[in-house]
Amino acid sequence: DKLDQRLDADSSLDRDYLAQFLPDTAKQGKHLTRDAALKVKDTCLKALKERLIERANIIQSRLDDENTALTKKQQHYARNRDHNDPNEEKEFEKYSQDALFKIRILEARLKRHEDLAMAKYKEMDHKLREDPRLALLRNS
Repeated sequence: DKLDQRLDADSSLDRDYLAQFLPDTAKQGKHLTRDAALKVKDTCLKALKERLIERANIIQSRLDDENTALTKKQQHYARNRDHNDPNEEKEFEKYSQDALFKIRILEARLKRHEDLAMAKYKEMDHKLREDPRLALLRNS
């Protein structure tokens, strides 16, 4: 029974978006000071911003890799244009189509991420403003 209660408590903390940012005293039910509440809010927003930037960087890196690989393949094909047989031309055309498909998808993902990132940040800011544990921040 005690193990089940601890597991339930742990899983409820996993779902609490603020749990990792709250000091231990707040997790034990004690109220936060204004400075502590402000620190929790700022740390939470900073962590979200870092995750959003990291995700954008990952997508951008993959996009850059695809573009670089396509450019190298195009240069190689252009250098050997006179010596390419029909199979190599077909392979190059297939590769180019696949690469352009991937590039378009990555560009769309990056644009979507950029469009949603600000909305996610604003949503989290609103959620923090409404969180009862950070109520001290609303009073000023």
